[in-house]
Amino acid sequence: MKTNLIRRQDRQISTKDWRIAWHEYFPGRTRFGQLTGFNFDVVSPGQGFPMHSHRDMEIITIPTEGEQFHKDSLGNSQIIGLGMIQLMSAGSGIYHSEMNASDLFPFKSYQIWIYPNEKNLSPSYQQKQYDPLRTGIQLLVSPNAEADSLRIHQSAWLYYANFSQNSPVTFTPRTDTQSVYIQVIKGNISVNGIEKIQTEDSIEIEPDQPFQIYFAEDSQLILIES
Repeated sequence: MKTNLIRRQDRQISTKDWRIAWHEYFPGRTRFGQLTGFNFDVVSPGQGFPMHSHRDMEIITIPTEGEQFHKDSLGNSQIIGLGMIQLMSAGSGIYHSEMNASDLFPFKSYQIWIYPNEKNLSPSYQQKQYDPLRTGIQLLVSPNAEADSLRIHQSAWLYYANFSQNSPVTFTPRTDTQSVYIQVIKGNISVNGIEKIQTEDSIEIEPDQPFQIYFAEDSQLILIES
């Protein structure tokens, strides 16, 4: 099993007057499996991206603090916050805006970009709620919308995991999985003996068998198979 540990300080940082973003993938390190973007964004109150376009990309947003107002060319107008996940399939082309819904507080989120398995698909928008405090692993995104997850146009699965301190969990990758990416939202874990993978750290895994995640502290994770 090959692994690559990425510390938060090793990420590329970009800043604007109203936004700070920590980028996992950038020129020189452009993808892992079908994952081509994994950003942690902090957007200032009342700020955000005005209407702009995307195409041929599956774009997932997972808020961690605050709320964002989304509006798109399909006619959707939605506010998303903690405990919600959004999946926008850009397909043949979509316009959207994403603005911090608050004039007082920052909006923080993960934005995840995954290549689709086809180009020029019909654009679409989905969102759903989940419980970030629920113990266990929750499937939030999958190719076939299994277990009431959001449907993605790719052989990719996204999970949210929440476990208490001293919990050992065995993760069994799917047979067609080439890569597993784990992002620590908060906490401290080890993976097959690699210790102190902490808040905002991540690890890329090329699995050849089930592997163990040990939760050294109460921790929340995002896991992506592709």
